[in-house]
Amino acid sequence: MADRITDNLECARALEKAASGDASALGVVYDRMAKKIFSLAFSILSDRDAAEDAMQETFLKILRHADCFRRGENARAWIMAIARNTSLDALRKRREYDADDALESVAVPDDFRDALEVNEMLKILDNTERDIVILKAVDGFRFGEIGNIIGISSDAARKRYRRAIQKLKTEYR
Repeated sequence: MADRITDNLECARALEKAASGDASALGVVYDRMAKKIFSLAFSILSDRDAAEDAMQETFLKILRHADCFRRGENARAWIMAIARNTSLDALRKRREYDADDALESVAVPDDFRDALEVNEMLKILDNTERDIVILKAVDGFRFGEIGNIIGISSDAARKRYRRAIQKLKTEYR
């Protein structure tokens, strides 16, 4: 819990500095959030290169819109909302170009095989359920934070998480 609070405070300070024109402050956000952003992007896009592109785009958007961050807001949730929206936009663009099968042509390094297997299992969930499971189980966000990221109440996030986990248990028993 202390890490979460520290991450949130450090990211909030960095966003305020970035809003004042200090682009180097983005390094703090990167150090604290890059793995979480990549994880979310990968869960949405199912492609390492696309997830890396979405992560880069997320950081560019954070830098461009740092002045929109309001002091007192949950910085982690604000950042992850940008990451989610960026990844969903990338997914929509990819579908427009009819590249849904791009994953088959990508050579997957060994360290991503487990992530791919988990991602394959999560395909039985709808997009929102999958995002909630990743944000909770992998990235450790609280339901209130997840609600802020997804745009639902914390109770709705909790219920959807439980339903998604039950769906996974039923499917993979």
